[in-house]
Amino acid sequence: MLQVTDAAAAVFRQVLSPERNSTTAIRIHSTMTPEGQPAIAFQPTQGPLPGDAPTAASDLDVYVAEELAQPLSDAILDARETPEGTEMFLRSQEEEGA
Repeated sequence: MLQVTDAAAAVFRQVLSPERNSTTAIRIHSTMTPEGQPAIAFQPTQGPLPGDAPTAASDLDVYVAEELAQPLSDAILDARETPEGTEMFLRSQEEEGA
């Protein structure tokens, strides 16, 4: 199951803040970049779509789209501040244990 760090959950909470959105959960799904490359995106949602997999994030509902549930099953979603802003990235759970 995809793990969501506290840093990534904080980014999601900003997106879901009452001033910005009335939804209560985040859905992680696949998308395409403007250059036509596959990418992962997230959006506020009221709940899961059929086939979505729930994942744990500190006091936050996060759902992973069916097509990503298996490929991301051993991943950790994290976030960090960069000079360009907040960057979200994936790393493997194996890296975490090493």
